[in-house]
Amino acid sequence: MGETLFAKILRGDIPCHRVYEDEHVVAFLDINPISRGHTLVIPREAAATLDVLSDDAAAALGRVLPRIARAVLAATGAHHFNVLQNNGAPAHQAVFHVHFHIIPMHADGTGLGLDWDPRTSRRRRGAGEGDRGRAVTRAALVTATLVGALIALATGGCLMPRYLAQASHGQLELLAKARPIKDVIADPDTPLRTALLLGEIPAIKQYGRSYGLVVRRNYNTYAALGRPAAVWFVGAADPVAFKPRKWCFPIVGCFAGLGWFDEDDGVRHKLALEAAGYDAIVRPASAYSTGGWFPDPVLSTMLGGGDDAFPELANVILHESVHATILVPDQPFFNESVATYVADQLTDHWIETRFGRGSPEELAWTLGQATGIHRTARLLDAYKQLEAVYASADPRAAKLARKATIIDALVADLRMRRRPNNASLTETRVYNGGADALIVAHRACGDLASLVHAARSLTRGDFAKTLQDDLTPIGPLLGRRCAERTARQSRAAAR
Repeated sequence: MGETLFAKILRGDIPCHRVYEDEHVVAFLDINPISRGHTLVIPREAAATLDVLSDDAAAALGRVLPRIARAVLAATGAHHFNVLQNNGAPAHQAVFHVHFHIIPMHADGTGLGLDWDPRTSRRRRGAGEGDRGRAVTRAALVTATLVGALIALATGGCLMPRYLAQASHGQLELLAKARPIKDVIADPDTPLRTALLLGEIPAIKQYGRSYGLVVRRNYNTYAALGRPAAVWFVGAADPVAFKPRKWCFPIVGCFAGLGWFDEDDGVRHKLALEAAGYDAIVRPASAYSTGGWFPDPVLSTMLGGGDDAFPELANVILHESVHATILVPDQPFFNESVATYVADQLTDHWIETRFGRGSPEELAWTLGQATGIHRTARLLDAYKQLEAVYASADPRAAKLARKATIIDALVADLRMRRRPNNASLTETRVYNGGADALIVAHRACGDLASLVHAARSLTRGDFAKTLQDDLTPIGPLLGRRCAERTARQSRAAAR
């Protein structure tokens, strides 16, 4: 029998999204998954079927299968899964190298079905959205608008009085609930898991500082909120243009969304925006940053319970610390993209340093990142398709019809429970659309600390317009800032 596909993957001839590997075992995402998070676990040993696999290789598989299964559940949010292992063509084996399928069963019904044939990749179709996205679970809602709210209230302004009042009250209530972290850890009533997570925060903060992040007064306190989200984010956009609705405040500038401390208020705001003709969204956010205007506490909504709890906590703190360090007024696309890029890069390194390669924490984080890549790429592809439609000279009705066709295909491809719209696609662009420009800048700057320093130098004047979504020119600009800094340092050293 000839060389198998898996042998080529093991050798590196064919790319894959590896989520785990050690001396004996490799795990990677299935290229044609039956459900989100479908993962293959294979031995490095070239055995066609389980009955001829060596005892050592079988033992190595047995040791890591439970760990990888836990990581799949943590990354996908599923609670149930199947482990499938076929031996021989009559038993539906398609690749003749021992492999185990870990297949999550999602609430929408997607998962292993009796009608699934791995050779033809037939699968049960569900209406599930799949990945809610990290923007939902730990969105960085920059609410320096609270400062504008306080100013507007003090000066008798008419900027959405109800929103401004709840924003001020909600922030003050949150600060009132905050307790020093050291006291929370010492409290015998604090759950052990909470104490362990909070105990990691000083080291995470120091790690961020080593790369130039300004933690300031943040994350010295802890607030138990007693609700599932910190705030509910509301955003809106024109139905036939990627033109986000913006809200502007004194001093702090303009924002492409607002945060409500009460879910019902957020839903009412979304419905009002829809009634006014906008595409609108409302979603929970587990964390937000006030951009250094207030001392940000660690929130109970930032603490998870699975193997990904430590990585996600580190990522949230690093992400929000980027906001406290780099915040260009009126530029949410840049602010969120740079926070996402820098925090993800730092989290990758922090996990490997803190827990080691192959640890449950590293596996859970890597798998979570890998499962989101395809979804994000597909959403951004739909964004680009729609952008071309909106730029055309077609009448509005034709644009709306073409929009419906593109979104129908997107929903089918990703099995989405919630139908996306211009507001949700704009948010995907906000968090991820600047990655290419930042990669260019990172390569030019050489390291993350230099990139952070260059990004801190940007001002409103470096951008062509308010809420600039095309960050392509920003990559070379940051590279030039890094080169100028290096030249200054060289001249100073030569004196």
